[in-house]
Amino acid sequence: MYDFDQYFFELGYTGPIDPHVILILLIGLIVGVSIQRWLRRFREAVKQTSSDKTIQEIEKQWARDYWKADEDYKIALRGLEKGNTIVIPIIHDLGNDQSVFGWKRDKVPVEIGYDEALVATSKIRQAPTHARILVVVHTPGGYIRPSQMIATALKEHSEKKAKLFKTGPDTQVCVPYMALSGGTIIALAANTILMGKNAELGPTDPVVYGFQASSFRKLLDERSQGQLIEGNLALMAYEAEKYMKSARSKARKILNRCHELSVADRLSIGEESHSHAFDAEGAKKRGIQNIKEKLPSEAYDLVDAQIRKLIALDELEGRLDRRAFMEERDGEGGSGLALDRQSGLDCGNEESAKEGALIG
Repeated sequence: MYDFDQYFFELGYTGPIDPHVILILLIGLIVGVSIQRWLRRFREAVKQTSSDKTIQEIEKQWARDYWKADEDYKIALRGLEKGNTIVIPIIHDLGNDQSVFGWKRDKVPVEIGYDEALVATSKIRQAPTHARILVVVHTPGGYIRPSQMIATALKEHSEKKAKLFKTGPDTQVCVPYMALSGGTIIALAANTILMGKNAELGPTDPVVYGFQASSFRKLLDERSQGQLIEGNLALMAYEAEKYMKSARSKARKILNRCHELSVADRLSIGEESHSHAFDAEGAKKRGIQNIKEKLPSEAYDLVDAQIRKLIALDELEGRLDRRAFMEERDGEGGSGLALDRQSGLDCGNEESAKEGALIG
C-alpha cells in the first residue's frame, strides 16, 4: 500500500494529513488517467477519419480515371469504325503483377484466352460479307487454341469476301506496340498488317511445360543415341513433339494466302528464342511482306485508353476486395463492397480456361 505520510514528508509537509486531501488526490488521479485515455482515443479516431477520407479520395480518383479512359476509348473506337469497318480489340494489360498499392493484380486480362476468342470469332462470323474487319492487337500472347480460333475466323472472312467480290484487302490487323506469339498468329491470317514505328511481332512456336516445344527435341535426339532420360521427362518430350507438329500444320492452314508457306514454318518450328521479338523490318526479312508501317492514331488511342481502364478497374476492385477481406477478418463483415460488374465497370473478358499449350 502506498505510504502517503512518506510522500508528504518528501514534499516538505510535516503537518497532519487530512483524509479528504488523499481522497481528492485519488479522484484527480483517476480523472487524469481517464482524460489521458480519452484524448488518446480521440487522436486515434481523428487519425482514422483522416485516413478513411484519404482512401476515399484515392478511390474517387481511380473512378474518375476509369470513366475518363472509358470516354477516350469510345472516341477512339468511333474514329476507327468508319464506313463498313468492324473493330475487334484484343488488348491486354502488360503491367506488373503487383498493383500500385502492393496487392496482386488478377482481375485484368493478360493473355489471349477462350472467352475472348469466342467473342471475337462470333463478331467476325456475324459480320456482313462486305464488312472490313480491323483487329487491334496488343498482347504478349496466350493459349494456342484461342489464338488459332481468331486467326481462322479472320482468314475465312477474307476468303468468303474474295469469292464474292474479288476485292481486298478486307481484313487488317493493327499492331500499335506488340502482337507477340498468339498475336502474331492472328496477324498472319490478315490481308494486311499495320505496324507502328516501334511495334513488334514474334515467333509462334508453342510453349509446353514452360519451355519451347522445340527444346524437347534435343532430349529425344539424346534418347535415340542411347542416353538415359528420366521417364516423365521423356513423356513430356514426346508430347511436346506432337504439339510442334500440330502447331506447324495449323500455322500453314491459317496463314493468309499472300504469304509463302515457309513463313509459317520458320516462325512455328522454334528456330529462334520464343522471347525474341522483331520489328517491321525484321518481319519482312522473315518473309512477311504484307506490312504497312503506318496506322491510324486512333489505334494508339484505343490501346492507351483500354490499358488505363484496366489499371483503374483493377485498382478499384483490388482496394474494395482487400477492404472486404480485412473487415470480414476483423468480424465486421464485408458485404456490399465488391464492385458491381453489371453496372458498366466491366471492360474485358477474364480467362476461364487454364489448360492447354501456351504460345506466350
